[in-house]
Amino acid sequence: MVRGKKNSNGSSSSDDRIGIIELMDRRNAALLRILMVLMVAGDKGLPTVQLLKRIHSTNYGQRMIKLGEKNGYIERVKVKVPKGKKGNIIVINRLTPKGKDIMIGVPLRYGWVVEDQQK
Repeated sequence: MVRGKKNSNGSSSSDDRIGIIELMDRRNAALLRILMVLMVAGDKGLPTVQLLKRIHSTNYGQRMIKLGEKNGYIERVKVKVPKGKKGNIIVINRLTPKGKDIMIGVPLRYGWVVEDQQK
């Protein structure tokens, strides 16, 4: 993850954009894990609560989901809860086409097998 870089005036910027090289970095393992879970979940995606349970994280996991959204890998859609269930709104997380493209190339380096689900 690109951490705050120093600008010419000495102040730091919070540029958190992540490319494929940075995604492979150990520090971004949490984001990579979230993207893997969403890849397996398919086009339906997962509600945020279920996604966080699957990665066994809450606070840091939420930050990584938002970072993935900011970088264009994750799409977050608000959906009304069906009648008869508790709550008001569920946020569904799913991979964007950019997220799918990046995940097709990443797993092979780590020994994971993920097939292209668009076939």
